[in-house]
Parts: sequence; C-alpha cells; structure tokens
Amino acid sequence: MSDLVEHSSRCLNCGASIREADAYCAHCGQANKPSRIPLWSALRDIFEQVFDLDSKLLRTLRGLLLPGQLTRQYFAGRRKSFLHPARLFLISAVVFLALFSFRTLQLAQSDLERDFEAIRAQGYHQKELAKLYADIDSLRDLRPQDASWQMALDSLSKSIGEPDSSSITLGLFSFSWKTGIQASSREVRWKDLLTLPMEELLKKYEIENYWERLFLEQMARVARDGKGFYQFVLGQLSWMLLFMMPAIALVLKLFYIRRGRYFVEHLYFTFHTHSFVFLLFGLAVLINPRFGIWGGLALVGSAVYVYLAFLRYYGQSWFKTLVKVFLISNVYLFIVVIFFAFTILLSGLFYS
Repeated sequence: MSDLVEHSSRCLNCGASIREADAYCAHCGQANKPSRIPLWSALRDIFEQVFDLDSKLLRTLRGLLLPGQLTRQYFAGRRKSFLHPARLFLISAVVFLALFSFRTLQLAQSDLERDFEAIRAQGYHQKELAKLYADIDSLRDLRPQDASWQMALDSLSKSIGEPDSSSITLGLFSFSWKTGIQASSREVRWKDLLTLPMEELLKKYEIENYWERLFLEQMARVARDGKGFYQFVLGQLSWMLLFMMPAIALVLKLFYIRRGRYFVEHLYFTFHTHSFVFLLFGLAVLINPRFGIWGGLALVGSAVYVYLAFLRYYGQSWFKTLVKVFLISNVYLFIVVIFFAFTILLSGLFYS
C-alpha cells in the first residue's frame, strides 16, 4: 500500500532523497507523485503536455518562425528552452517525408504500377513470342522441300509479328586488388531483364565477376519491382539529408570563415533553416498533394526565409548576404545532386 502514499521520502525515478513536502525531485525534476496514477491525474498530465502553450516544442516552433532567431537564442545560452537542433531537424524531415509519401506518391503509385505492369507483361509476351518462333523454325525443318508448308509458316510468322529485340546498355563494374576498378558495358534485352530467373539471366550473359553479378541482379530487381524500389529510396532520404547537413555546414564555414564562428554553429543554423523549409513544404503538400500554386508559394517563402535567416544570424549587409546566398545556393544544389545520386546508387545495391 506504500505506493498509494501521496508523497515519498525518495524519488521514485532516480532514488534521490526528497522531502515529503517537495512537489518535485531536485535531482531529476520528476513530480513527487505516487507510482500508481488515477485516471483523472493521467488525463490532466496529458492535457498539460499536449496543450501547454509554454511547452518546449511550441516554444521551438514559435522561435523557428522568425528567421535566424532560434539559432541566435540557442547560442545565447537558452538551450534548455528549445528542442535540440538535430532532433528538430529529424522530426521535421520525417514529417515532410511521411506527408510526401502518403499524399503525393499515392497519386503516382497507381500510374507507376500500371506502367511497370505493362513493361512486365510486354516482357513475358516477348518471351513467349520467342518460343513460338523457335517452334516455327522446328516445323520448317520437318518439310523443308514443301513450298506450301513453308508459305503457311511464313504467313503464320507474319501474323504474329516480329519479336521485340529492344535492349538496354548496362554499365558494369568489376574490382580486384591487382587491376583496381574496371568498367565494361553489356547489351541486355529488356525481356530477359524482366522475365528470366536470376541464375538463367547471369548464365545467358556470361556474368561471372562478383560485382558485375551483383549489379545485374539489382538492376533486374529494380526493373521488376519499380514501385517498391521508389519506396525503398524514399525511406533512405532522411538519412541522406542528415549526412548532407555537415557538408552544407562546411560550405557555410568556408563562406563565413572570417566571422570566427565554430563549425557547430553553422551546423545548427543549417538544421534550423532546413527544419522550417521541411515544415513549410509539408504544409503545402498537406493542402495540395500535387503542390500546384502552394508548392510555388512554399518555394518563394523558403527562399525569402533563408535569405532573412542569413541576414539576421550572420549580421552582414543585405547586398553581401544576397551575393553569398546566391553562391551558396549553387553549391548547395551541386551537393544535393551528389548526395541524391549516391543514395540512389547505394539503394540499388542494397535493395532486395
């Protein structure tokens, strides 16, 4: 029955000594309440946590609305009042990607699936067509001197049409410690890539090197399940964005090297600005999954916000800030392309 006592002499969370009259533990901050919580007390706690206008999350979002202000307050020492920049970044990125996945990609999934199903059906059709031509050639050998027989087979061949021989050129790579990385190319028929069992596909095109086998197998998996691959890539984008942030922060460090700021300051500024952009585009896709005019407004709003954030946080003139933001934006686009291409490559290698 001791757990029903209103106050305890020791904190139930960390075990530190606590006076019975104290409402909170001085060591960990937990409320001095019994371990068994009545329903009314639980509802009150939920209401306070969710709707408390002075909560850390809402304070962070309010600070984020003013460009550059949240980063300034964070490095002015008010760190306990706000969410950690990395946590805020991950939350906003996950929210945006989730909204983008469930809203925008749902519109395209049916089209993607229909297109890939048509490609797969065409591949199977061509495979059966090739078998039929092989059967026709066998029939020709049965009566090679019979002109009417041969004319009938010609007519049959013409009626079913020529088999599709369209192919794709794959760039394959092999690696060894002696020769290093070596590149090669291979013409692979689409119908084979889409329909042949893996071992049969590798045997037909005489792929023996481990890395070339891996590459061809992954290309076949992507071609046969395009929608699943797009979803897999989308799941890796949050990690791509997270690993991309230090590269962006390094660019800012180089552009503002004379300002004497630490690398972490540039990194957290990058976290904050991206968090706002993600939330803004998340709102746009929530209103209209096809973006439309809302996507355009989000793009313009993001550009204005980023410029004002640079202007406020780094404290340089409006013209110098404008020039730097323009140059940084070009480098930023280059970094995004590199990281996105790298993500696609790794996703292709590890997709299963």
